[in-house]
Amino acid sequence: LKVQGFDTRKMWIRISDLCLKTLLCVEDDIPHQPNAFEVFGFDVIFDEQLSPWLIEVNSSPSLARETDLDTRIKEDLIYDTVILVNPPAFNRVALFDICQRRCSQQCRDRNGKNLRKHISEKDQLENDLREILTNKLPRKYGELPRADLKGSYERLAPGTPSFERMKKAHSSYLDTL
Repeated sequence: LKVQGFDTRKMWIRISDLCLKTLLCVEDDIPHQPNAFEVFGFDVIFDEQLSPWLIEVNSSPSLARETDLDTRIKEDLIYDTVILVNPPAFNRVALFDICQRRCSQQCRDRNGKNLRKHISEKDQLENDLREILTNKLPRKYGELPRADLKGSYERLAPGTPSFERMKKAHSSYLDTL
């Protein structure tokens, strides 16, 4: 499109604004899950004046790669998503051993034979996680990913000027209802 003379940066800003407005309209219906993420697929079409129009939003859109364009776009999306999420490496042997110990402990607890050492469940869980994750804990809730891990992702909300402007306008509109 850029080669054909279209202002792709302006088009992208309009798409971003459309996505933000859409998310603001349904934010109360999107479940809050602090230890998870979801990819939304926004289907957008442009009119002759290059105004974007929302066709639909897919939660958990298909990542099948059926065409060359699908492959180019979706493989980059998958790669960038894994980099952004930055899942910690973990010790599979320790995970297996700990799961096995915990399952057998639950069986003993159900039979009335609590053989647990004098350590709280919270402390035991923290010890187990440290062993599984080799002392490298995942990013804390609310902690932003490192800037060098965002790939092609662009932060739209919260904390961006566009989001703050739209959030204020959305709140003002809701106050009139």
